[in-house]
Amino acid sequence: MKARLRWTALPAAAAALAAALLANHAAGRYVSRFAERWPALGDDLVLNLLPRWDLTPVFVWGFAAFLVFVFSVGLAFERRRAAYILWMYA
Repeated sequence: MKARLRWTALPAAAAALAAALLANHAAGRYVSRFAERWPALGDDLVLNLLPRWDLTPVFVWGFAAFLVFVFSVGLAFERRRAAYILWMYA
């Protein structure tokens, strides 16, 4: 059963990748044609319609919170691998 699963996994993954690439290409063509018709909206269809916010604190403090979470979970549940976790993010 394992060999059959491995045999079908590669074609399924390749088909999923091809479908994703085709969808990405189609979406890019649609947005490019949309921007040609209405140049006042600019190059990006979605980002120009959203309000602009400064997300610098979210990225800085979010990463710091993620590191605290990883280290605390590592110390709580995987004390033997704590050195590996510290070296991984060093």
